[in-house]
Amino acid sequence: MAAFEILVVTLELSSMIREVQVYRVSPSMQTGGGLGLCLLSDAFNKIPDKKKFLSGIRAVGIFYDPSVSHDGHPCAGRLA
Repeated sequence: MAAFEILVVTLELSSMIREVQVYRVSPSMQTGGGLGLCLLSDAFNKIPDKKKFLSGIRAVGIFYDPSVSHDGHPCAGRLA
């Protein structure tokens, strides 16, 4: 079981990153699903057994809090 955040670099995203406008990346990823872009929060929502997934990633030292909203921030959830 895995969850991935996928960023396919488009000209628009490349420009945002170059111009240090990373706060615009997440909204662009949300609308870029047709290009294969996927936010971690969207991938997490598709996992049937979320408790088992969270337990498994915590066991290897990855902590994800799905209750943290990204609100336009490029990080959906909080990884530590």
